[in-house]
Amino acid sequence: MQVSVAKSDVLSDLRQRAKRFENHLTNPASQAAHATLSQQIDLLEHTPGETVGQVRTELLAQAAQMASGRNRLGLASAAMLGTMATSLVLTGGPGGGGWTTGLNVVCLLGGAMTGILAVDRHEKTSWLKGQAESLQSFLPASSYSGNGNLVGQPTEVDLSGPASVAQLRGLLEATRGSLAEQPQPELEAARKQVESDLKELGRYPAKSLDDLRAVVRQQDESALPFVRFAPWGLGGSLATIAVAGWHWALAPVGAGMMLATMGALMYGANKRGNARQVEIMLNRWEPQLQSLKEIHQAGQEMRDWKTVGAGSAVKEDAMAVVVGGVRVPVRARNE
Repeated sequence: MQVSVAKSDVLSDLRQRAKRFENHLTNPASQAAHATLSQQIDLLEHTPGETVGQVRTELLAQAAQMASGRNRLGLASAAMLGTMATSLVLTGGPGGGGWTTGLNVVCLLGGAMTGILAVDRHEKTSWLKGQAESLQSFLPASSYSGNGNLVGQPTEVDLSGPASVAQLRGLLEATRGSLAEQPQPELEAARKQVESDLKELGRYPAKSLDDLRAVVRQQDESALPFVRFAPWGLGGSLATIAVAGWHWALAPVGAGMMLATMGALMYGANKRGNARQVEIMLNRWEPQLQSLKEIHQAGQEMRDWKTVGAGSAVKEDAMAVVVGGVRVPVRARNE
């Protein structure tokens, strides 16, 4: 990424690109692209920095700070709940009285609060990292000098038939192959972006892009029970600890239930984070694939009408995708 790219130039480019989708919001791919572009515009507008590189550095710094705080809170929560469990076991339950009762109450409340805060920091860390990395995809390709010569021959992809996961994977793999042949260091961000997106594309099994989006929604929704479980888990652990005087073994059970509640929240956050990363990948590539297919189809129709010529407005060899701020030429594969 070139850190000298002005944020104002990128904002202008993003607004123009978002405006082109406004007349096609009934199309799911266009709707997703418009929503993603709008989110990027809002992020750039509210993050300090005069260049895209500075904005990305600021977001990564915020993510690192969040991650550090998350780790400290998680350790503090585990330490306090572990201390409480040990105290309850040694004193035979919550009825020990004196300073041990106060210690148990402090550890219980402190462990629960710090655990919840740790989960919140974890979600914010994942979101900030994802936003920082996604900025590479929204750099205007024109900001790279000599951009048209960065890659050689256009990469060839299958653009026939309806859009599918296999077709999108073929586009990504062809783009990766094209970028791998180029030694320029300015292409490194694009190479990393393609590798990351290929990983996200293989996260969930699906044949069509619509099916993949449905799976992503299902994965996101399936994380909600873990969030809904939290109040019950927390209440159950508190109730178990409250009656630990009946038997000393209930004390570690209650502490374990609380730790399990925190673990469930963390698992749910990871599950939602993974689903959202796949959605970001689809929002980045599906509109581009659809655009390539439309240009290819228009060119095919003109050939069928025998009207295509040197002066035609449809030139398939001019097609390209943008990844990591780099324009990669694309051409339909001749079967």
